[in-house]
Amino acid sequence: MSDWAIATIKAGGKPTLSFKSSGKYPITSSGRDNARSNSGDRYVDGTFSLDIPISDFGARKSKIEAEGFAKNSSLVSLLLKEEEMLFEIIEIGISIQKNRLFTKSIVEDIKEIQKRQTIEKLRYKGGTGTLTTIRELELMVLELQTQFKLRSLDLEISERTFEDKYGTGPDAFMDDILALANTPLLGPDLNAQLSKLKKFDLDKQAVNKRIQATQLEQYPKIDLTLSAAFYNLSKRFIADREIYGGVNLSLPLFDAGAANSEIKSLEVERQIISSRKKKQDSLIKTQIVEAYALLEKNLEQLNDKTITIKNLQDTLDELEIKSKSISANTFQAAKTLKEIKEIERAVEDVKWENKSVRVKLSMLNETLITSLKASQVAAR
Repeated sequence: MSDWAIATIKAGGKPTLSFKSSGKYPITSSGRDNARSNSGDRYVDGTFSLDIPISDFGARKSKIEAEGFAKNSSLVSLLLKEEEMLFEIIEIGISIQKNRLFTKSIVEDIKEIQKRQTIEKLRYKGGTGTLTTIRELELMVLELQTQFKLRSLDLEISERTFEDKYGTGPDAFMDDILALANTPLLGPDLNAQLSKLKKFDLDKQAVNKRIQATQLEQYPKIDLTLSAAFYNLSKRFIADREIYGGVNLSLPLFDAGAANSEIKSLEVERQIISSRKKKQDSLIKTQIVEAYALLEKNLEQLNDKTITIKNLQDTLDELEIKSKSISANTFQAAKTLKEIKEIERAVEDVKWENKSVRVKLSMLNETLITSLKASQVAAR
């Protein structure tokens, strides 16, 4: 719209040519007979007018500059929208890929527990196993199957949501999503202002120019007018004619406070823009601090869970050795294995969350699109 608005404003500063005609066919009159309008003659007059704007003291220029700032603000908004949409695609894609891997992992755990359950049944038949252990293993399998169904449902919902929102399945973007999620993302440009904040500056500059244009519209306007008049076109092929011209001076004297009200309204709009910029700046800084805090918290969790897995693995190794003896505790070994697998999934969950957080940081720093292009180049 800004391009059309700018073109319209520019057109207002160009010369204009117009033609006006008027005719007179007597119907009734109470005037003097010697007056032309009461002579009883039929006539048609015509006038060509050429109006050339000379000066409006910069009001039109300020309006054009205001529309230019508004156009740049719209372009920035479009770029930010693209970055936000890219972040949404990547975030959903990460969730889908994580659930795919987790459902596969749970299926493997179910098979492992069922294998141990089969061995325990053989031990039970041989008199070294217990029915209680078999039942406990069955409950363990049911619990894992429930987890599998919940994960599968989440996966199905995510895939359908993705397809409904973007018109295609996630696999069309998955290579780029995973490449970006596994690539070190670019940091912010410390010497450049974020576009999210720059947009407010552009909006403010547009308002300033609109205020300036409104003020300048209270100054005189100077135009040059050239006119060619033709009389009695209906009576002669070559009519009486004259050409005249002059400078027109238009000086606004009274507008009942309309201009002043417009300026005050724009000043309030400018204050609102400044307030929104401060709020957005504070929000971005808060989100960045929270993201880094979450990464640090997740790092501590990863270290703790890694130690826990190592300890459980040592316990499992001991149980596996004992499984070859008559006093083997199959259920305890299976329970420990299940616990290890669940913690390993929790570790992977944290790692996937970290990927999502880093992508969000890239979006906040407005380097996501650049990072995507870099990852695509690196993948070639």
